[in-house]
Amino acid sequence: MIEYILESLICGAGLYVAYLGLLRKSRNYQANRWLLLCSVGFFLLVPLIDLSTPAALTQDLPFSENIPLGCLSALADQVVHEVEEIQLTEAEAKADVYMFIAYALITAILIGRFMYHLYVLHSYTRSSKKQEYKGSRIVLVDHPIGIFSFLRTIYVNERDWEEDTIAHSLLLHELGHIRQRHSLDILLLEFLQAFLWFHPFVFLFKRAVKINHEYLADAFAVRSGADRKA
Repeated sequence: MIEYILESLICGAGLYVAYLGLLRKSRNYQANRWLLLCSVGFFLLVPLIDLSTPAALTQDLPFSENIPLGCLSALADQVVHEVEEIQLTEAEAKADVYMFIAYALITAILIGRFMYHLYVLHSYTRSSKKQEYKGSRIVLVDHPIGIFSFLRTIYVNERDWEEDTIAHSLLLHELGHIRQRHSLDILLLEFLQAFLWFHPFVFLFKRAVKINHEYLADAFAVRSGADRKA
């Protein structure tokens, strides 16, 4: 496990440095999206591939009943060494159990937090008024929230909608997130981070993906008629 984490960190570091140097300033945001997602898959999956060559078969040495007395001391030392190794292995096993319990606890908390957020969105959708907008759904939430989208739904504050204070360009921006299915990327990365919360490059690549989503949504809004400067 430790070997996998180290190899994954090395791969993630190399890919993230390559992204910063080659892709971050690129305006080909659609290509950046898929390269970032593929990079996450690469540094998580490649370390699982075993490239080592199989060890050569060994032959047993011929057994002899006549054991020299000089070997008895060496055999005794070997027995003591093996007993110490067994004790060390037992201690490591206990440490592994404690580490697994800590890992499982943190993972359960993150999954619970993730599910809670999904439940909140579901409760908004179920209990709020709804409007249609360019083939998508707008949910009018009676809580003070900023505009955002998830899957095929845009969530806005009900009073802001009724008072017509929401800029049309913001609606087009959120529609861009919906049309390009950005929520699927976020769901995948949030799920991975819940299990790989200890991996810094999962977080860094998730942040890069989310920033790239904003550029993609802005480009969609401009193509759909929004003012570029605004």
